[in-house]
Amino acid sequence: MPSISELTATLNEKLVDAKPFGKKIKFAVDGGVIFLDGTANPPTVSNNDDDADVTISGTLDDFIKIMNKQMNAQMALMMGKIKLKGDMMAAMALSKLF
Repeated sequence: MPSISELTATLNEKLVDAKPFGKKIKFAVDGGVIFLDGTANPPTVSNNDDDADVTISGTLDDFIKIMNKQMNAQMALMMGKIKLKGDMMAAMALSKLF
């Protein structure tokens, strides 16, 4: 299973051609943080624990499944596998990315 730093690098590659989406999203996974700054052009990815519009908490394994389309994010939320704190509409911006 990839580490948080490997996943951060993968997300950076995926977002290199992405358009800004105007939100800051933090993933709190297995004691670490992945921070997406969708206000930058192109969006940036880091492991900074900065303030975000929404924080999505869950396991690294579940996050990888969602990224790889092996798990639906909305179903994961309803099943309690991931939790949101903050602006739910900010989390919806992710549907354009994954």
